[in-house]
Amino acid sequence: MSVRGRLISGAGVHYGGQLVILILGLWITPLVLMLLGITNYGLWLIGQQLLTYLGLVDFGVVALLPRDLGRLRGCGSNADDERRDLIRAAVWLSFAQGLGAALIGAVVWAHLPEAWVALRPALAITLAGSIVLAPSRVFVAVLQGEQDYSFVSGAQTLGWLTATGVSVALLVVGCGIESLAWGWLGGQTLSPVACWLRLRARFPAYRFALAIWPGRTCLGRQAREGFAVTLNQFGVTLLSAIDVFLIGYLIGPAAVVVYSCTGRLILVLGNQAQAAAQMALPTLAEIGAGGDGEQARRAASALTLTLLLVSGLVVSVLLLVNGTFIGWWVGPEYYAGQVLNGFLLAAMLVRHWNLAVIFSLFAFGYNYRLTLTVLADGLVTLGLSYLLVNGVGSVGVPLGALGGVALVSLPLNLFALRATVGVGWRSIAGWAVRFVPVAGAAAWAGAVLPVPALRDPHALFQLAAGVLGATCVYSLVMWPVIRQTPLGTAIGSAWGRVVGRKPVEVS
Repeated sequence: MSVRGRLISGAGVHYGGQLVILILGLWITPLVLMLLGITNYGLWLIGQQLLTYLGLVDFGVVALLPRDLGRLRGCGSNADDERRDLIRAAVWLSFAQGLGAALIGAVVWAHLPEAWVALRPALAITLAGSIVLAPSRVFVAVLQGEQDYSFVSGAQTLGWLTATGVSVALLVVGCGIESLAWGWLGGQTLSPVACWLRLRARFPAYRFALAIWPGRTCLGRQAREGFAVTLNQFGVTLLSAIDVFLIGYLIGPAAVVVYSCTGRLILVLGNQAQAAAQMALPTLAEIGAGGDGEQARRAASALTLTLLLVSGLVVSVLLLVNGTFIGWWVGPEYYAGQVLNGFLLAAMLVRHWNLAVIFSLFAFGYNYRLTLTVLADGLVTLGLSYLLVNGVGSVGVPLGALGGVALVSLPLNLFALRATVGVGWRSIAGWAVRFVPVAGAAAWAGAVLPVPALRDPHALFQLAAGVLGATCVYSLVMWPVIRQTPLGTAIGSAWGRVVGRKPVEVS
């Protein structure tokens, strides 16, 4: 299958699975809130962020392996020995990660704030599971590097379904907050096991590579490269996983739940755009290794435009209907208002623009520059968010995120990308002039619409009409831009099959 075919197939399976997760997740959350209560559910959200920070002790293994395997493909290398060395180093570094995470996790567990003590039993389960399972993430990373996107997406969906089923069953029988921990552990176990079985069946050349000592030279090289990625991930985590900590620490667990519910659709839909960029990383690395500057320029430009098109659609729709959805879903008391909604969406949009630039630079080898940039951005975001949350409440989190990306990451990364492949801010001008009036109209309409009561039947009609209307308007306004991207080519190809006419390829 071609690179484009693998991407489209993987994206189809991924988004199909995410649709199932979205629908079931929306049904599960009110049930969890009812069974756990707002305070315990807020504590669980804080615990999940703690696990995100422990995941930083992975020496960049999961991020580097797909890119490096993609580079080997791009160089036309069929040397199985090089691939096996990469995987061996990744496995042994993951074992080291487990030991480091065990020490840090024990310290964190012992020094939880007094208000978070109820989280300790569940946190102990998830900490132990994440440490034991750390090396198994290599199996997922290898399949991503081999561009087996469809299977990876299916395995991750199956893991989520397992986690949800176990959690709900244990909650119903009264196991409390620990139910979510045992469910999380079941899902985190199933997905890597499925990827390991796939690896043995589909890529037998790697079968005996996993437990063999890779040698100090290979291990040291991977550790040095991975250290930069770890610092980069620390900066990214400061950007994406500090919000719940700040709100939980400065305001309280109940405020975390209101903030989380307001941003739930923003997070879920925004992550889909990010996942699409993640799937493109091995392909970008393959193109960069090929040495074709013009093809690299087109690929970087297409990734940026595609990510902004998808992100802009999410912004336009949720500015209009997010309040309606949350009121119907969990009740109007869990919606923080259009101001927080708007700033969360603005932060997501600008971060996605920056993310597209980061993925392009990372694929072209800008490890250390990106590390320093993201780290500086994370520290600025943390400082601004802390000050603003103290002053204006939860809305200070997205304001701090906007300040960090606008002052640090975006200008520096755009400068580097322009110097590398000639892609700068002008490449999105056509999208931007169309987006601003659409988003402005959606924001005004969303502000004047009333937030419905829980399970109000009229809200479903309002929600459906809003989603359909915003999507149609946005798509019509953006069509000239869509045609310039692979997304436009895919739409044209599908339409050509419907009408029996061969589409014109868009470069």
